[in-house]
Amino acid sequence: MSLERTTLKRAAVSMLDAVALEHPAGHQQGKAARYILQAASGREIEVMLEKDDASSANLWMTIEAAGALVGGSIAQDRSPASTLFSEIGKDGMPSYGRHSGLKRMPQLARADLVRFVPRNLEELGRIIDQALAASTTASSS
Repeated sequence: MSLERTTLKRAAVSMLDAVALEHPAGHQQGKAARYILQAASGREIEVMLEKDDASSANLWMTIEAAGALVGGSIAQDRSPASTLFSEIGKDGMPSYGRHSGLKRMPQLARADLVRFVPRNLEELGRIIDQALAASTTASSS
């Protein structure tokens, strides 16, 4: 893993640790950090950071929570719920098609998601700020 990628992932964990709670499902050792951002109103937004050595600092959230960032300048991939289990895995069975760490997160497991791939701290901050804003304004799912 490159130093830049390592630095960005460490920064992401630090930023999320400062503003979010660890998800009840816990973190996935070495693979994913699961969080809940919670507004004073009680609205909770789930987010998951991929932290394994092979991936970028990918940050997952619902398209609803991502708001105006969807389709913007930050690198991203949409993952519609309609594509889940649409591919066949090596075992001949339908494959989930997303990071396995999402399966234990009720808001994210089967929702329409966006996976952001921040390239720097500024983009990372914008994504986390958007999720925080969503926790104060979005309707409960």
